[in-house]
Amino acid sequence: MNIFKESFKIYKKNFFSLAFAQLMLFFTSLFFLIFVKNKLAEYLREIQNFQPVLEQVMNTIDATNPVSISQSATIIESLNQLTNNAIFFATTVVPLVLLLLWVVFQGMFWILIKKKKIKEPLNYYLKLGIPTAVLIFIIVKFVAFPADITTFFNTFGDSMLKIFLTFFIALYLLTVYYAVLGNQKIKDLAKRTFKIAIKKIHKFLPLYIPLFINTIIITWLLAVIITQEFTSDYSYMGLASLIILVIITLNISKYYKILFQKVVDRN
Repeated sequence: MNIFKESFKIYKKNFFSLAFAQLMLFFTSLFFLIFVKNKLAEYLREIQNFQPVLEQVMNTIDATNPVSISQSATIIESLNQLTNNAIFFATTVVPLVLLLLWVVFQGMFWILIKKKKIKEPLNYYLKLGIPTAVLIFIIVKFVAFPADITTFFNTFGDSMLKIFLTFFIALYLLTVYYAVLGNQKIKDLAKRTFKIAIKKIHKFLPLYIPLFINTIIITWLLAVIITQEFTSDYSYMGLASLIILVIITLNISKYYKILFQKVVDRN
């Protein structure tokens, strides 16, 4: 029972600082993803604007006329450049920015609830960010998503189950790692994370499952806000209701993270 009281004491003591870290993570991610949605829509419009030009080029191109060939090559090169910019933005810029936001605000949150003071904050953020990035890359590249998108839709149920289980395990390992993370070397951190994540799973899972459910709810709320104009016909929620749900889920998540940290400290 003491562990619940201790956790609640930390919850009250750092309430506003922890709320700032969680709300900033949610809303900076939200505003950035809204920007991403608009940016990708802009890229799509620009690519679509090339369609009539390309059709005209295909109908009027003269293989014997160097000027005609040069104009066609210029248009095709411009389209390729635009497409490459859109792909680079979606596959490189967006993941890096989201990772940066995650690392900054998750790091801020976990620093606040740790018993031992972090001696080198920059080193701490590096030790938090690099394994997170590596694990996410491995999941996305080799585990969760197939190389052939047709395979994904042909086996949608199995694919979604695989993704769900993969993220459940990955987030569990990351949560244990964040709780363990301190002033140790990264090699020692990795060893201790896997050791206690497996040996103490019976103690950690009852706390992790509510955290995972909260993460799913928060992600769903984020998706609802971003896609509201497309989903409003069959899944509408008022802005006030969405904000209240976000605050409630973030506060539940906040307390369980503190409790999780306390249990890890004792083990």
